[in-house]
Amino acid sequence: MPDFLADSLVTRDASRPGVLHATLSPSWAVWGPNGGYLAAIALRSAMAESRLPRPASFHCHFLAIGAFEPVEIAVSSLGGGRRAESLRIDVRQNERPLLAASAWMVDDGLQGYEHEAARALRMADAFEREMSNPVLTGPLNMAQITLGCALNWRGAPKLCGQEWRASRPKLAAWADKIAARPSFAKTAPPPPEPH
Repeated sequence: MPDFLADSLVTRDASRPGVLHATLSPSWAVWGPNGGYLAAIALRSAMAESRLPRPASFHCHFLAIGAFEPVEIAVSSLGGGRRAESLRIDVRQNERPLLAASAWMVDDGLQGYEHEAARALRMADAFEREMSNPVLTGPLNMAQITLGCALNWRGAPKLCGQEWRASRPKLAAWADKIAARPSFAKTAPPPPEPH
């Protein structure tokens, strides 16, 4: 079985600040490396280089199909403030650009917009209705990893400040089950520090 955490591992280049390396694994092939897999490598690189703990948004463009070989990731800060930072992420393979991305990294204490809280709860309702969908009940896949990370971010008792578990028992049970997987438990972020 593929190991997503091992296959998306990034390492810093000791001689070049802001530069990381990864090797694209054929375990995540579609017609080349899966786009979500490549995006995850870019996001892990942003998180490794940011001075702030949490991605609030991530946006990327896929520029070319890569080979299952090493890639170089360059992360640079575009600016920000004390509690937020904008990063640029470029993934290249043999000097060929594969992905260009931006990430907005924030401090744990920042809250989202009210309309985002309402949207998060609507999405939780939709996933509650879809809990029997084979995409969510079948073998581990990118959709499950993404949803599991969102629902279990530092325990995620709330989504955008809103309680979600009590009125969505199937989704809550699913979130607990995926959080208990060794790969999730091993890589869970630490609890937030009090401000």
